[in-house]
Amino acid sequence: MALKIAESGVSVDICAGLGWRYADAMQAEADKRQGGVPEAILKASNSSQLEWQPDWDKIPDGFDWWAMDKKGKAHCFDREPVIDSPEWVVVGSNGNYQSSLTFNYQDDWRDSLRKRPEMEVERNG
Repeated sequence: MALKIAESGVSVDICAGLGWRYADAMQAEADKRQGGVPEAILKASNSSQLEWQPDWDKIPDGFDWWAMDKKGKAHCFDREPVIDSPEWVVVGSNGNYQSSLTFNYQDDWRDSLRKRPEMEVERNG
């Protein structure tokens, strides 16, 4: 490797300096990791819990899905809905849904579908 560097005309001092900067950056990252991960991230069972979520305490039990339609109206669903033109619908005749608060959702309505996070049970011993 040193021979290739010498043949390319790049100063060994420049390469050594870059190498030390890289090593320092890697050590800084290792030091950050050693400090620990915030407890909220450790408790999250999947990445969807880390993104925007509606206030599930204000959505009735049994309605485990929330979404907003193209017109900005929000609904909660008892089963996973699918997009059908400008809105979300539950496929089949047994699905229930009801109007919901928007919870100030601001992103694209097509990306609004959220599932209620599953509760983790802490066990002692």
